[in-house]
Amino acid sequence: MDFSGIQSLADSKERYRQSMVRAELAETWRRRTGRGHALLKYDDVAARLRIRQQVQLGLQTVALDDIVGSVGRHREFTAKFLPLNAVEEERWANVDLQMNGLAGLPPVDLYRVGAAYFVLDGNHRISVARVNGCTDMEAYVTDCLTEVLVTADDFRSDRWCVKAAVARFLTETRLGRLRPNHGICFTTEETEQTLLDHIGVHRYFRGRRWAQTNPDSIMTWEEAAVSWFDTVYRPVIEAIRAGNAHDHFPRLTETELYLGVTHHRELVAAKYELAPLGAESAVATFVATHGSSLAPRALHLLQAGVRWSLGRTPLPLGMDEDEFEAYRARHQAGELTITEARHQRALRLLEQGSAG
Repeated sequence: MDFSGIQSLADSKERYRQSMVRAELAETWRRRTGRGHALLKYDDVAARLRIRQQVQLGLQTVALDDIVGSVGRHREFTAKFLPLNAVEEERWANVDLQMNGLAGLPPVDLYRVGAAYFVLDGNHRISVARVNGCTDMEAYVTDCLTEVLVTADDFRSDRWCVKAAVARFLTETRLGRLRPNHGICFTTEETEQTLLDHIGVHRYFRGRRWAQTNPDSIMTWEEAAVSWFDTVYRPVIEAIRAGNAHDHFPRLTETELYLGVTHHRELVAAKYELAPLGAESAVATFVATHGSSLAPRALHLLQAGVRWSLGRTPLPLGMDEDEFEAYRARHQAGELTITEARHQRALRLLEQGSAG
């Protein structure tokens, strides 16, 4: 190797060392502050997005900013493909030397998921290209098909996890097909399981009635999901819209408002020993209790004081006396809340397990 070649290799190694320092600083900052993100592991993403099919797309030009993960080396580079300790200096420097020489770098191999990419082969080439200021690169692209619409920004902000949860919920319940205008949308992964639990309790509720008219069959999960959507979820959503409840909670989706309303409905029913509140009453009391206006709460305090002075139980905020007495009478007649039904269902399952 002549002097110029030695000098070029030295320059490449210096770029590697500077990149390593930047990488360590970035990783330290990410771990301490929780800001930023790491390079994603393709296998984890593929499992959660239920990727089953791949299609070869051939040679394309790909923006380096759209590459968010790696198939096998997600721990060796930062999210911006700066090299970490696991990356060998000699190998990285030789790739850098090749890029800055006459030959240049051959195309890399990428998996495309939605509008983002994962490196199948060429992690070092992408790292070198980014360090040298490149903005795009030639790549052989394989499209990994998923029904979830995800972007590179979704992966960088972890929104892809929530989008995957919404897709799983709609697939498992088949509501995406059976109720295409469902409007179900949420912003936390935990909401998926909460909604599935609501359907499970509804299935138990309706299953007892189902058995009376269909003694030779049981309500399927799909039938329960559709029944829940039509008779539980949609009436609450309609009441939310009719009552302009979203004006008080602009940061929540309608699905999250539904969960807030139904949780509040259970608390009110338990506190005052009432039957489940209807959709309109549940929304009205929820908004009066948790909404942005202070006037209903101030008026409620005055009314509560008067009722206590008369030896009478204060009414729930946002409910009149006729509603209150009607819900109490229905509860005394045996109508259960979701919480009570859930407890009854758990006891029944326990008894069946003991009998088995």
